[in-house]
Amino acid sequence: MAAEAGAVTLGAGDVAGGLLLVVGAGAVGVGFGLVQNDALTALFAAFGSARYGAASATWNIALDAGTGLGALALGAVAEPFGYGSAFALPAVLCGLAACARNRVVQPRPGV
Repeated sequence: MAAEAGAVTLGAGDVAGGLLLVVGAGAVGVGFGLVQNDALTALFAAFGSARYGAASATWNIALDAGTGLGALALGAVAEPFGYGSAFALPAVLCGLAACARNRVVQPRPGV
């Protein structure tokens, strides 16, 4: 709901709504910046040094596909239910995925 209000008020020239939108976009950028290097490094480790090219290509394909499919899914949810629901759903799914990962993946000794 806040993102929807921010987008609507930005169009109306509301400074607070515009600030909310910029802060939200900044948070997404910082989050992605913190994760992208670790994701690429993990793929390099999984593929091995002889296949760095394949690892890089896989990472870029996954990034582009995720961006496109995420936008498509957001639109599919936003159209009938509004932007509040469209942004709340992935937040809930990410939270559930994080909980599931913490239950399934056991930490490695020394890491």
